[in-house]
Formats: sequence, C-alpha cells, structure tokens
Amino acid sequence: MRSGIFYSLQLLMLSALMSVVHAQTQQQLQFDVYLNDKKIGYHRVDIENLDSGKIVKTEANFKVKFLFFDAYKYQHSAQEKWSVTGCLKTIESKTNDDGEEQFVSGRKDDQQFKITDQDSTERVDGCVRSFAYWDLDLIKSSRLLNSQNGSYLDVTTDFVGAESIVVNGKTINADHYRINSEEMIINVWYSNSKEWVALSTVVNGDNELRYERK
Repeated sequence: MRSGIFYSLQLLMLSALMSVVHAQTQQQLQFDVYLNDKKIGYHRVDIENLDSGKIVKTEANFKVKFLFFDAYKYQHSAQEKWSVTGCLKTIESKTNDDGEEQFVSGRKDDQQFKITDQDSTERVDGCVRSFAYWDLDLIKSSRLLNSQNGSYLDVTTDFVGAESIVVNGKTINADHYRINSEEMIINVWYSNSKEWVALSTVVNGDNELRYERK
C-alpha cells in the first residue's frame, strides 16, 4: 500500500516537472488584430527553445469585409530557425496579400546569408535578423529582414517611454518602442518582463493596424 502511494506521488511529481519543462521550451503568443476599431483576424507566434537555438513559427490571417463582401484578405506563414547567438540560420515564408503571392527563402551559408524572393537573390554578410517582435533585443539591430517581401532594411529602434496600456482587459505598465524604416513606422509595446504585448502601425494612408495580446 505504502509503495503504491509513493509510486503515485512520483508520477505526480514527474508530471509536474514535465509540465514545467514543456512551458520552458514552448511558448505561444496570440494576438487579436484590428483595423481601426474593427477586429479583422489574428496573429500567432509559436516559439520552441532548443539547445541549438530557436524554431519560430508565425501565422497571420486577416479579412476585411465591406457590406457582405470580402474587401481584403491577407494570409502569412513563416518558419525561422535561430542560432543561440540570435542570428537567423534559415527562413521560409509564404504570403497571399489579397491575391498577390509572395515568398521568402533564406539560409546561412558559410559567412553569408542568402535571401531569395520571387524577384531576386541577395547575399549579405554578418548576422541577419528579421522583425522578431517577440524578442526586444533582436529588433534593436541596425538592419532587419522583412519576412514578407525579402527587403533587408536599415532601421532604428527608439525607446519612446513607459506607458499604461490595456492588455486582455487589464491595464498594465509597458515600455513603448518605435521601429523606423523606409517602408513604415511600427510601434511596439513590451511588459516589464519584456514580453511583446501590443503593436500598431499606419496602413493605407491613415488607417491604424493594431495588435492586442490575448
């Protein structure tokens, strides 16, 4: 009887330990996406932490309706492999931007990173990073790769200030950063523990595209 109880306790402890290990190796970030004040879809990031680095999978799906018709559709998926030093090893992405198909394929080869999209191939030196909003330190790089169109952009990331924002119905303190590039300006917010919690940018003139963490 005693051994049976001890065995059950061991199983419970092992199960709890495995749950902790799984939480440490797997992370999912989910966002509701709004165009102005109307919800239009979602953006999800799955992060797997390995001894060799990270595997990051991204999926986004937007749909804008006008009356009874779909006025705009957007679908994007990507898989990135990162080294332990915070550099991209590979990237593969596919995008359907309202009927326009795009893809980006990239791979580290010796000292260069080869970037191929539907129009061209480019080789760049050094450590390549994408717009990895899920890691504040990564987006502070001087150049970032756009995973949708393959552009390798000069950027500056500035700290705007500490602010109170609403996340999942709760008001939290967050640090506001602004990423500036020739393509667009992107505002990103992080919690005190450096978790990505919100994003906004202006599209099509004066429309606000906004992410809110679920």
